[in-house]
Amino acid sequence: MGFHQLWILIQHKKMKSIVLCVAYRPPDCPVSCFVDDLMDNYSYALTLKKDIFVVGDLNCNLLKSGPESDALNELCSSLNLFQLIKEPTRVTLQSSSLIDVILTSNTSLVVESGVEKTHISDHFLVYSILKLKLPKKLPDYMVIRSFKNYSSEAFKNDLEQLIWQENPIDQGVNQRPDNFNQKFLSVLDMHAPIKTVKIKRRLCPFVDQEIVQLMKKRNALHKLARQTLQALDWDRYRSCRNQIKRKLRESERKFVYKRINDKNRNNNSLWKTVRECIPRSEKTRLTYSGNVVEVANKFNEYFFSVGAKAAEESKALITSYGLTSTHPEIPHKFSAEIDKFHFHPVSCDVIRKIVCSFPSNKSPGPDKVSVKVIKDALPYILQRLTDIVNCSLRESLFPSAWKLSEVIPLIKEGDHEIAKNNRPISLLLAASKICERVVLEQFTAYVEQKKCLSVHQSGNRKLHSTETLNLFISDKILKSMDDKEVVAVILLDLSKAFDSIDHVLLLKKL
Repeated sequence: MGFHQLWILIQHKKMKSIVLCVAYRPPDCPVSCFVDDLMDNYSYALTLKKDIFVVGDLNCNLLKSGPESDALNELCSSLNLFQLIKEPTRVTLQSSSLIDVILTSNTSLVVESGVEKTHISDHFLVYSILKLKLPKKLPDYMVIRSFKNYSSEAFKNDLEQLIWQENPIDQGVNQRPDNFNQKFLSVLDMHAPIKTVKIKRRLCPFVDQEIVQLMKKRNALHKLARQTLQALDWDRYRSCRNQIKRKLRESERKFVYKRINDKNRNNNSLWKTVRECIPRSEKTRLTYSGNVVEVANKFNEYFFSVGAKAAEESKALITSYGLTSTHPEIPHKFSAEIDKFHFHPVSCDVIRKIVCSFPSNKSPGPDKVSVKVIKDALPYILQRLTDIVNCSLRESLFPSAWKLSEVIPLIKEGDHEIAKNNRPISLLLAASKICERVVLEQFTAYVEQKKCLSVHQSGNRKLHSTETLNLFISDKILKSMDDKEVVAVILLDLSKAFDSIDHVLLLKKL
């Protein structure tokens, strides 16, 4: 095995940049590798005019004089590097050595260096504290509706005592949700107020107090074994360490088994548990270098305007290729009066069925009213919700108060601080989803009855999915191959597909 080295340029918008080399020299690798392999890369790093740090296990015991330690000392002298670690970094019952090093080209940048004695490996952790003006990391906060003291029965009792004013006949669709929210939220805020809480790191759910105490005992035994260097103390430490590993595996197994066999959990929860058991890279919480409010406004402006820009670009392409954006068959296909679609009012039973079909564990919208709360309050607000939905259908207007959403940017790839590298996810109001479902069911029933949809339309249809379309395409390809025909497939990925929809053309289709 040869000499291993990984060079990294660490830079930050508000922090001094440094060059870091992580290196490893296997025991059987000749010390000539310092000159043959390390020297050229170090010379290039000098051209970057940054402070350089070389860290790693070089298997040169600096506590003893020998060919390896002499070669490393000579390297430091020739490259003007300074070795910061002075204590043993690997201690066993038989030996004590300093083989893990931190070399630097600038000692004035270093505040402190040392060895952190840990039980995780037979090598201790080496560290250096640098004089870097780190940007102050503010704690992360989240706005939630606190259900700490929430009682479903008490909430229902207060709703039952609530005096609802009758909606005037001439009251529009925009006034009714406002009146409803004013009454409903005033009661909900008493039982589940909105609070701003600090986001804390989640503790491991299967590590109980017994395991925590064993970990403390293991650390104490490890410290004692390092001090006494007695075989008996090392055996006690290893025994305790192995006991903790067994208990952790058993505790995790019981925890996962209990979650999988929980009858109250749905399929999504089951697969979430399975995914948590699969090793994967740990995601870090994203931070932003600028003011978060300014970043949010910039993102919001981009997400708001990207649709119009995409539509304009689509129209420009249509014009440049001499195409038309209208379909000649659309105005004539369903022109008869009998074919026109009309909304019809719904009953309370329809609204109740829709609400009960919603999963209760979905994230709430900006009002922080979850579906679970709607279900708890349904016997007392059902008639009000039905009136608002029917008013919306009657006036063919969607309530303005229900158009609000909380937009969450999810990083796709690249720099997360650039808006176009994020995908906006909208968290809608629970009440707005009820009205949307009513419209969807009525319109879907109409287009299916009138056979307006292609038989191969697989998206947003019951008993259809991407699998349906894949089966159709696969069968088509296989049949063509059986008939000795040449098969060619063109796959298109439309950029901003939903944002670039021509609304004029869409309305003509509707």
